[in-house]
Amino acid sequence: MTLARTLAIAVTTFTGGVALTVLSTLPACAPSLNRDDDDSTAPGPCEDDSFEPNDSQPAASDITDEVLDASLCPGNEDWWGLAVEPHFEGYMGTTWDPADGSLHLELFDSSGNSLAQAVELSDSPGWLGLNVDGPFSGALRATRTDNGQSPIPYTLNAVVDICCNE
Repeated sequence: MTLARTLAIAVTTFTGGVALTVLSTLPACAPSLNRDDDDSTAPGPCEDDSFEPNDSQPAASDITDEVLDASLCPGNEDWWGLAVEPHFEGYMGTTWDPADGSLHLELFDSSGNSLAQAVELSDSPGWLGLNVDGPFSGALRATRTDNGQSPIPYTLNAVVDICCNE
């Protein structure tokens, strides 16, 4: 997805002129994911971050040796590619404000098999981390674990370094 919004316009020709009717203005995320308390569709508040589209493992943005700030829209998932060479170790961690909602991190191999899930420690809310020993090629998926209606800003840190398994 991009930051662009879709605008649908109906054009009707009638005797004496042309009428334009705006049918809908859709937020960057699907409008069904942005609902008011009365269950009516509301535009926004979700804007995609600059890493989109990274909504699937094949479209994962590489995060090897990166620290970045991202945002997760309601109903969306972010995929981050990671490669760890033999004799190296990778660490992936994320921090966010728990007041914004709950995040879940899961590690997948290159075939799409789930390998590990990060667990939030009760004494460290707003922090999740995973370690992986090389060789490894796969991706990390970030998803929401709540029904929040606003995006969750988060920081993701992926560090790959020489390790003890030489």
